[in-house]
Amino acid sequence: MRTLLIISCIIVLFWIALRFDIVPPIYWSFKSFANPYYTENLEKEWSQKPSSFLLVKLHSIDPTRFGLAAYILGERKENRAINILIRKILSSFTSDQMHLSASSALAQISPEKAKEVLMSAVEKYPRSLYKPVAHKKYINALHILASMKDERVYPICLQLAKSGNRLDEQSSLNGMLYNFDNHWKEVLPLYLNYLNEKKGSQMSAITGIKYMKRPETIPILEDFALKNPIYKREVQEAIDYIKESQK
Repeated sequence: MRTLLIISCIIVLFWIALRFDIVPPIYWSFKSFANPYYTENLEKEWSQKPSSFLLVKLHSIDPTRFGLAAYILGERKENRAINILIRKILSSFTSDQMHLSASSALAQISPEKAKEVLMSAVEKYPRSLYKPVAHKKYINALHILASMKDERVYPICLQLAKSGNRLDEQSSLNGMLYNFDNHWKEVLPLYLNYLNEKKGSQMSAITGIKYMKRPETIPILEDFALKNPIYKREVQEAIDYIKESQK
């Protein structure tokens, strides 16, 4: 009798966990491993679901399922998700992956609210290489704010690019600084330096120069492509983008 009761309790608890999406992530990881198309199929399924269904999924502790729900709700600009996303962004218990998903979704739904909350996150998660998760959250917040061209983070991004720490430099150059093309006189020399001097950082430099949209960099890129033909396609894409931006 006791055994039957225990089994029944386990079944009920597992049903509740599935219903409210609080199953440990390893369960979903196993499903993804068993079915390579699991995430793709899930996206198709969830995109047809009402927002009320997806709001429940924002309580999932699995980063992939949370991220998918946040992404769809962000695309829909669902205001009812705002408070949940803010709590996720500011919680010390949120993983860096979920933090990025929540930040991206909030930026889509309410840009002004996102700027306010993410600046709080920048202040909350100070730059510290000795706290990897907090540091990633700090970088996440800077990335989103930079993509929104928030001038308050420009000095911080610039400082990271000159920090001497390779990971911070890459984070700033590849996804942050090129959003501030209005500061091209200060930023462009950094990208040119990386293009010619920093081995292994050429792709970040090409991307940054591309988004600076300065026509005077075209001969520099052409010369670089001649010396480094492996980057010929990427350089040509950058040149075409710069030319198109001048029309």
